[in-house]
Amino acid sequence: MKEVNVRWYLMTDEKIKEPLVIRVKEKDLEDFNKLLDDNESPFNKSARKTVFLVAMAIGFHEMIKEELKDVKMIDYDRVAYLAPGEKALIKAIAVADKNDLQVLLNPKEVYLIAEEYAAGGIKILKNKVFSGEFGSYIKKLEAELVEKYKKISENSNSKKINYG
Repeated sequence: MKEVNVRWYLMTDEKIKEPLVIRVKEKDLEDFNKLLDDNESPFNKSARKTVFLVAMAIGFHEMIKEELKDVKMIDYDRVAYLAPGEKALIKAIAVADKNDLQVLLNPKEVYLIAEEYAAGGIKILKNKVFSGEFGSYIKKLEAELVEKYKKISENSNSKKINYG
């Protein structure tokens, strides 16, 4: 029997590589560090990537993405520290942002999109965590997520097709 080698993707001689680091705006570094170092922050003593990913998710959710073309950026954390699920989240946001799977062929663009959303979300995150309102940020976030889950569940239940 003859063996057939089928390739499902375009392969070049040079492998497309992920960036080595995720970056943040230099002027936002203080906000990232405050969230990590302040005893009142739920992110106190968390990994740097955690604050980055939450800021990115908030930026995406709020549809706030900052252009980073002419902005001084600094290295924040290593991409190698991201778990596979965290990398998948970054890729999913890039695909949703571009509405095109082709973006996955350019890992540098994927991570730039993540950095743009993190830049958009970091101020919102800092303001929510240190708002001074009654109740912890984590409890408020939990309540917000439960509410969103209920809405999604209601929408998906109303769209079910009855084949009976």
